[in-house]
Amino acid sequence: MDAAGNPLDSAYIMAVLILAFYSVGAHLDRVASVTGWLLGVVLIGVLVAIEDGVGAGDFVFVGTIVTAAWVLATAVHRRTEQTAELEGRAARFEQEREVRAREAVADERARIARELHDIVAHSLSIVVVQTAAVRRRLRGDRPSEAETLDKVEAIARDALQEMRRLLGILRSEEDPVSLAPQPGMREVDRLVTQMRAAGLDVDLRVDGEPRPIPPGVDLVAYRIVQESLVNVLKHAGEARASVVARYDDQSLALAITDTGRGPHDGAGRLADDGDPGHGLIGMRERVALYGGWLQSGAGHDGGFAVRARLPLGGS
Repeated sequence: MDAAGNPLDSAYIMAVLILAFYSVGAHLDRVASVTGWLLGVVLIGVLVAIEDGVGAGDFVFVGTIVTAAWVLATAVHRRTEQTAELEGRAARFEQEREVRAREAVADERARIARELHDIVAHSLSIVVVQTAAVRRRLRGDRPSEAETLDKVEAIARDALQEMRRLLGILRSEEDPVSLAPQPGMREVDRLVTQMRAAGLDVDLRVDGEPRPIPPGVDLVAYRIVQESLVNVLKHAGEARASVVARYDDQSLALAITDTGRGPHDGAGRLADDGDPGHGLIGMRERVALYGGWLQSGAGHDGGFAVRARLPLGGS
């Protein structure tokens, strides 16, 4: 063909056509892109038909080149959209995970506060009763001391009343009112028996001489053992579990290990598990409250392990 008389043979026109078809494929959505490609091919066909000296071979050549440019641009555009969609999903998932984690922390702190309420309320009740008893004995012989104790009793009663109001704020309508005492390490034997009855092969070992534990720490230790064993029972498959409690003069060390699935699956079974506030988040919140530490991950012989140390002298 004569390049001077036929613009379709011009390298400049060919570059413009390639750029136009590439832009259509790269920047328009699927329907508009296909429509643009089809209209462009039809337009090229019309131009070829009305130009002298241009045959079907030229149309096929030009149509193939611009269609290839359009297909390449469409593939790039689709890949870019897929990448952006995946990045958006990942960002949304991360945001949702952070929200769930914050909600789990808040729920667990409220749960801890409800449990600690019973401990503090019990202690305040003892203060009120014993103060009243001493005050009555001193009223006749030492009236000034009795008056001081009367003020102490009144303050303790007010504090107990405020604790009850606080519990009303923390407890939701669905939360049952429990009158049973909060559990501690003395109940771990019974917990292990319950787990065995549920089908979990678990043994318990206590090293050192058990000693009195502050009530709050006692509750935290029990919850760590309970949550760990429940997760083994739910998610570890056919597994054996071991609970070791080691007492020394300053702390209580706990090790709950199992022979079940490996650490990658194990990390998942200590997540929220559809029940916000439980699992690893709850354990860490409880341990941090009393200045202890907690580790979780692969066990020495496979499976999964939870290890914690709680100071026995308070927070």
